[in-house]
Amino acid sequence: MNGLWKEKLGGWNAKGCRRKSQSRKNTLRDKGRALIHAQDKRKDVGIWEEGDIEYINKEPSFKYSDWSEIWSVAVAKDINYSKSFYAILYKDVWYDYITYEMLKEQQLIKKLDFIEKEEFQFENPIERKNDNGYLWASAKSTMFIYGKPISNWKRLTFYNDGKRRKIAQKIASSKDRALLRTWINKGDWDAEIGSHALSKSILWEIW
Repeated sequence: MNGLWKEKLGGWNAKGCRRKSQSRKNTLRDKGRALIHAQDKRKDVGIWEEGDIEYINKEPSFKYSDWSEIWSVAVAKDINYSKSFYAILYKDVWYDYITYEMLKEQQLIKKLDFIEKEEFQFENPIERKNDNGYLWASAKSTMFIYGKPISNWKRLTFYNDGKRRKIAQKIASSKDRALLRTWINKGDWDAEIGSHALSKSILWEIW
């Protein structure tokens, strides 16, 4: 059962035992991590955040240099090739190795051998562009679970495995030992020793 029904328990059960209600601390320990996970999947589970988001304009960054490739190339003419020469390849465009002018007949230039990479400096720095328009968001928000605010340090405790890891490891190890005993008792030494499905990773059980 989901919800806060354990926090509303009271009185006595059919066996005459007093039913102790659960505190909000225990509710968050049991369900906080799963609720946040469900909210990340866009499910309405009684979680929301309140706060302001501030957009700040960052200083643009600049690019001062870049890399080009030097190739030994030739120009294809009819069925023959011209004499090989060096050329610079930068952003899929060929340039003369001596004058740095763009070569004609770009589509006819054929690569022969790669020589090296060469770094060059821009005369004027190029401003780097990004999709954010140099804006970044600074948010101060508070998460509410079941109508009550949760501090950030409390949210971090939801991801502490704690007892869940110990219990899961005990289950997996116990199953592995039982399978090993069975394998020894049967004496079929060529048979494969079985193992618990989660013996290699107990994360599924912890979650």
